[in-house]
Amino acid sequence: IRGWLARTRAHRIRKRNARADFERARRRFKAAQKLQALTRGVQCRKRISAFRQRKIDAAVKIQSIHRGHQLRRQLWDHVLRKRTVQIQAAMRGFLVRNRRFHVIAKVICVQRAYRKWLRWVPEAERTRRVEAWRVRRAEARA
Repeated sequence: IRGWLARTRAHRIRKRNARADFERARRRFKAAQKLQALTRGVQCRKRISAFRQRKIDAAVKIQSIHRGHQLRRQLWDHVLRKRTVQIQAAMRGFLVRNRRFHVIAKVICVQRAYRKWLRWVPEAERTRRVEAWRVRRAEARA
């Protein structure tokens, strides 16, 4: 019986030691697993963040290109409007000067006709015509 007790006791001790070794190894394995999971999580978040940042940078670049194009187009439209206004102003000035020239020419023509009338129609005839004209005008107004 002494041999059996010693064997079972030794067996229990070996079993306890083996269990403790197994538990230590298991704890180390679980710790390694947790470290690996944390590391993989950090790496994955880094990759996702870099991918998202690349997409944001691409969108910002597209927006900046579009806004630059829009601004250049607005500036070009502004330049075209200014040129149009300058052309219109030059044309209006030309037309006004041209119209003034024609008005002066017509005034000279009227003056020439009036002076000819003063020279060739006698005074009595002129006063008679003017009086007849005044009477017609008064009748038309009444």
